[in-house]
Amino acid sequence: MAKSVYSSFKLLTYGLAATLLYHFVFFMDGYDQQMLSLCMRAFEETLHLSPATLSVLATVESVSLVVCCIIWGYLVDIYECRHVFAIAIGCMGTACILLGCASKYALLVALRIFHGAALGCTPPALQKIVTTSTHESHHGLAFGILHACSCLGRLFSALLVTSVASLRGFKNIPGWRICYVATGIVWIVVGTLVWNFLKTDEDITQVTDQEEDIHITETLGAIFRTWTSRVLLFVFFISDAPFCAFTYMILYLQYLGLSDLSAGFSCALTLLGGLLGGGFGGYLVDLCHKKNPTYGRLIAGNVIMIVRLVASLALFLGPSANGYLPWYQILEFMIIGATLMTISSIDRPILAAVVEKKYQASAIGFNRCIAGVISSCTFMPLAGLLTEKVFGYIQSNVAISKLAEATKLTNSEALRRTMMYMTCVGTAINSLCYIIFLFTYPNDCHVNEKNRPKEEILDSSRSV
Repeated sequence: MAKSVYSSFKLLTYGLAATLLYHFVFFMDGYDQQMLSLCMRAFEETLHLSPATLSVLATVESVSLVVCCIIWGYLVDIYECRHVFAIAIGCMGTACILLGCASKYALLVALRIFHGAALGCTPPALQKIVTTSTHESHHGLAFGILHACSCLGRLFSALLVTSVASLRGFKNIPGWRICYVATGIVWIVVGTLVWNFLKTDEDITQVTDQEEDIHITETLGAIFRTWTSRVLLFVFFISDAPFCAFTYMILYLQYLGLSDLSAGFSCALTLLGGLLGGGFGGYLVDLCHKKNPTYGRLIAGNVIMIVRLVASLALFLGPSANGYLPWYQILEFMIIGATLMTISSIDRPILAAVVEKKYQASAIGFNRCIAGVISSCTFMPLAGLLTEKVFGYIQSNVAISKLAEATKLTNSEALRRTMMYMTCVGTAINSLCYIIFLFTYPNDCHVNEKNRPKEEILDSSRSV
């Protein structure tokens, strides 16, 4: 693999094909990561796994993903991004194919670790791609569009995988196995395309700058130099709470009497909201930033947190769905989904502003690693503990439609309370962190300007 040799300050240019390609990668990343939660009921029926054992699968994959983020991030900063990314994508495809063929629990755990390790390359690679090719004033929209692509992938997965996972296909093969094998094949094809075509115009014309060596101690010092970057580490941690909570949403809706397809459609509403929130929300956040470069994004973040908290309380404390979703719950799902764009359109641009560009992949890798390990070891086990031990979830291998009404009520109530507490408490703490940023960010947000030659600042300001 060739080493990375581009300038830390000069913006790179990706052609149309390369731009579409890395957006499609994020689409596939969302599709892939959504599959585990969508197949939970199918795993419970065909592999006889309980919510606790399912949470172990989700936990080990999440921990593996975030632990390997730090490794991939450092590699992306040192070597050519497309080569590192292509290798990781090939590993994703191999893991998916093997997961589609495995049945033993120990093997499933091992493959989930391998799968998560490969997925860990996506956040640092795309952080590097965006921050080195997009002006700071457009980061909200750029990351928002990527968030929308991920939500579109999750939406497509929710509609397709949910309706197929529990079915029996050729030679009585469970549908979820077919889904995983097909996804793996697509990943391998995409990895080949990334290796050959994810090039910048500078790569094509062979215009490069002097190669720089990046040392781990230097990287760590640059990443956590400011108070904003330190608090941002906690923000990445607490932002995972709603995502972990919503892992149980489809199962919750199935216990409320919705069919597999209807439950998938209901979850798709959240993703549809995320799709709209990523695109339009990212654009609006950038408008706020242009109006007030110091406080615009932070004020927008607090407004979004308030909206999410209100919508979550309305969803979980209002009347429950009874076989169908009323219009107001459809709206609540979409609003909650739209507000989940903060991790992309607010947190990532803040990171881009307080850490030098040449450390961006390592920065997102270190943050996702440290925060992700803590959140994976906290939120996923906490969700399983609250559901089963605190709120009395009753495990069963019987189809939900054949369960006693008392059992269905107990299980749905346990899932509802778990999701409500994790989502609302996490949102309130996230908002508190954005308030802290109001005092730290103004002094920390000019790190790239301080390290950039004056003539390049003038050139970039003219290009906006």
